[in-house]
This record gives sequence, C-alpha cells and structure tokens, in this order.
Amino acid sequence: MGYDKTIFARNLNYYLAKNGENQIDIVRFLGVSKSTVSAYCSGSQVPRIDKIELLAQHFGIEKSDLIEEKQPSENGGLSEDEVILLQAYRALPEHEKQNVLSLLRLAAGQAQGDQGGPG
Repeated sequence: MGYDKTIFARNLNYYLAKNGENQIDIVRFLGVSKSTVSAYCSGSQVPRIDKIELLAQHFGIEKSDLIEEKQPSENGGLSEDEVILLQAYRALPEHEKQNVLSLLRLAAGQAQGDQGGPG
C-alpha cells in the first residue's frame, strides 16, 4: 500500500519539531543516510512500513499518526510553516537561537511601526 508522501512528510516534520529533534537524530536512529531522511522530510520519498513502525515507536505514537492526514488542531494550533520554523529553531546551537530571537524581535518591532504604532 502506498502512502501520501506529502502527508507523511508534514507529519514527520511535526513530530520532529514537537520532540525537539532534527533529521540527524533520525539518521542515527534508523541507520539510514541523511539524503534518505531529507527525502522523507521533503515528501519526495516515504519509508517502508518497517521504518514507519520504528519511527512511531520512537515518537511514542501510532503509525497512523505518521501516514494519515491530521486535523490542524493536532499541531497545537500551529501552521505548517510555524512547525517548520520551530523545528529549525530547535536544531540551532544555543548562541544562534539568541541571534534568531533578536532578529525576530527587530522584525516584529518594525512590523508594528508599519501598522501605525509608536515610532
């Protein structure tokens, strides 16, 4: 049975972000190449069912949580872009996280100024 690659990728990225993990963690866990995990996360490839079972066990979820479409509320109210941003942020070294936060605060301040706020 084939699985929807896009749905699998979206769900995998969600669980990576939710667990504060990145692609390298999955490379190590599954014993596959980085390019294979990258293909899983981008939606260009879906793993065999044995790897899906291992991933579900790793995340403490059901296989269906990886291969079936989720309702938006199951992402904790986050959009797909927000989940991706959170995953990328969590993968950064601590000093880089501070740089990203500073940049976001600056951008948010400028956005408020553009909307007629103080400034």
